[in-house]
Amino acid sequence: MKITLLTHQRELDRKTNTGALALQLCGDLVERRVWARREPDRALLDSIERGEAALVYPTAESTPAPPEDFAQLILIDATWQEARKIYNHSPYLQTAPRVSLESAASSYRLRRNQPDGGLCTAECVIEILRSHGEDTAAERLEAAFMEFNLDPGLKADKGRHSPE
Repeated sequence: MKITLLTHQRELDRKTNTGALALQLCGDLVERRVWARREPDRALLDSIERGEAALVYPTAESTPAPPEDFAQLILIDATWQEARKIYNHSPYLQTAPRVSLESAASSYRLRRNQPDGGLCTAECVIEILRSHGEDTAAERLEAAFMEFNLDPGLKADKGRHSPE
């Protein structure tokens, strides 16, 4: 199982980016690809074309599949506004199968205006790890995320949204 974070360039330096936690704590289970509009990652395209990869992204247009049905899951690691831009400007993502995550409400508090049912990247990774039986990695990431989420040194990115 592989989780690919398709990360917006601006997320790389944001202190509130939870994808960095997943990268630090999950070893080979999580990888990052920086999104490039005009030059999509070839390996990612190939995985989607072979039906090996699915996108974790909310939609009302299709019936999502369970995450355990796929060897690779793609998460757009960006604010909600940036994620919509990435999705809308990436036809290959629009053709990828969709995955649905069953979870409680987000506990992420470092960014404002999150949509109902929206999870941050770390929360998505935790749910995916659990669905694939990677409970130890999920627990380790969840503990780090809870500490990160309570850090008073991090200020909310006002007006930013996180699809994470």
